[in-house]
Amino acid sequence: MAGQRGVPLPQINSEAQAERSGISIHRKVKKSAELLADEAPTAFFFVTLPEILPIAVITSFINWFHEFGIPVGGGVIALAYKKWRELK
Repeated sequence: MAGQRGVPLPQINSEAQAERSGISIHRKVKKSAELLADEAPTAFFFVTLPEILPIAVITSFINWFHEFGIPVGGGVIALAYKKWRELK
């Protein structure tokens, strides 16, 4: 059996192998979740267009990230800085 891009998937031949595999995956998922929620190494920055709908979508994403305890570093509105610099 092949996975993405034709890479062979590992064969699990016993319940013990399945359990070990599941534990390994569980540990990886738990570690990933810990890293995502740790403000020291992680912060997400959202970049959006200077239009109402994309800003509304990013606002929703930021709220969801806060609900899940994932740190948000901020948001950037593309092209706004360039236009601001041109006005100076």
